[in-house]
Amino acid sequence: MPRLLIVDDHALSSRALSMAMAGLPGLQVVGEATRHDAVHRSARLGPDIVVWHTEDLDRESLGIIRGISARPASGRVLVLCGADLAPLARQALHAGASGFLPDNSRRSVPCPSAVPRSPRA
Repeated sequence: MPRLLIVDDHALSSRALSMAMAGLPGLQVVGEATRHDAVHRSARLGPDIVVWHTEDLDRESLGIIRGISARPASGRVLVLCGADLAPLARQALHAGASGFLPDNSRRSVPCPSAVPRSPRA
């Protein structure tokens, strides 16, 4: 079962996303973090996937994504971003994110099948 760490600087958004993900079969939310403790929490909790929700990507965010992605035990990074801009997606992927999805997307994505199988599963 893939283990998720939710990263969001807004407590309400973080909690809502955690609750939504925890309600999906086949996913386990192992924790929540802000950008300031994301690298530490991902190293400590060892999630398979770090779900990063942000309104916009800045240099600090990209550096944190690099920090998480550089640690093999920290899992893959999936960026959910309020901005649907191709340059942001390229920057996130170049920084080490495994995926980028605008959070205003109207596409229906079957989450459990869209999430890669955990190597620990």
